[in-house]
Amino acid sequence: MRIAIVGLGIAGLRAAMLLEERGHEITLIEKQKYAGGRMHTAPDGFETGAEWIDADHYRCLNLLDELGLKAIRARIDPYLICYGSERILSTELWPDAAEDMSRVHALESDLDEGALSDYLDKRCQTDRGRWWVESQIRSDEAEDSSELSLREWLRYQRMHSKRPQNAASALRFPPSASIVSAMLSRITAEPIYDASFLGCLCKSEGIELKFAAGEPLEGFDRVILAITPLDLLGTFVRPEPMPEYKGFLACIGMARILKVCVTFTVPFWSDEGWHGNFFSNGLLQQGWNASSEGKHRINLYICGKEAHDLMGEKNLGPLVVDEINKLFPRAKPTSVAAKFWLLSNGLGRGFSYVAPSNCTGRDLARLAGPVHFIGEHTAEEWPGFVEGALESSERVVSQICG
Repeated sequence: MRIAIVGLGIAGLRAAMLLEERGHEITLIEKQKYAGGRMHTAPDGFETGAEWIDADHYRCLNLLDELGLKAIRARIDPYLICYGSERILSTELWPDAAEDMSRVHALESDLDEGALSDYLDKRCQTDRGRWWVESQIRSDEAEDSSELSLREWLRYQRMHSKRPQNAASALRFPPSASIVSAMLSRITAEPIYDASFLGCLCKSEGIELKFAAGEPLEGFDRVILAITPLDLLGTFVRPEPMPEYKGFLACIGMARILKVCVTFTVPFWSDEGWHGNFFSNGLLQQGWNASSEGKHRINLYICGKEAHDLMGEKNLGPLVVDEINKLFPRAKPTSVAAKFWLLSNGLGRGFSYVAPSNCTGRDLARLAGPVHFIGEHTAEEWPGFVEGALESSERVVSQICG
């Protein structure tokens, strides 16, 4: 079959590898001037997108092994917790916060609809514990709990309740550039870059792809759209694959993420009993040690409403340095690089989440027809993860090849 893949993030690249192995003729289309999507290494080595692998994300680990690459063992514990003027290590977590977390993870709720925040407000008994629970959920979801579907969060937690202890963020990817390069080297088709995809028309003689510039591409048996819900909103599929298609896409949440890389003169954390990983109830919500090649670095997350409020901030670098100096007076930051994930329509967006509307990308995955949808937002088991992107690639190959 002739198959077009639109979008060369990790899902699109993996689908191309697997489909070429099965003898299909593949055409690759990407709107950027490079492949990788939300896995991207900036020229200065800053990993602007995905970094982490959970210990039970076997598709990720198997792909790295297939590519001849190795995951990097992460050193997380103990991490520092900053709450107001308090500074403790994770090994010394306040009993009230631990108890609130236990009540939340009992997964007992008389609620089913609405936002996750409503459930957390009922389960947590202290302000400090409520903040701690929020910080851990934001670390996983990169979004405020008020934006998340309670039903979907409970479904995910129950599905993975038996996973190994300390599986989360146990490993880190090698540089994204090395992964993308290795994947491209295993694909015969030459990508068409800088192609602004407008949409596709399903005709009796095959599927036609339209672009903002240049001639259309015609005669495809199948098309795989490996692009985010936000990008899908700016395109068309005719006939539409489901009723109220655009309204449905608008309900799939994409996390608001500002990711910042701060370089320091010295690893000031090393003689304080922690490893460069922290949580804070201030502007800099979370940080982790991203040192490599002799550069002492911490990557930071600012997510949700606070990230949204910083869009367009012209003095972001000095603002971050000021916050760093407040948190860590001994720190000596030398440079700051910032990236709003997936700039689209003026908003920095990262990976998907399910909003209280309960529209999920899984519904896109189940659609029958010549146009297929992949990406982490369509994953059944691991939405929001690179593992979910690879899961979706395997699923579409099974749908096409049987």
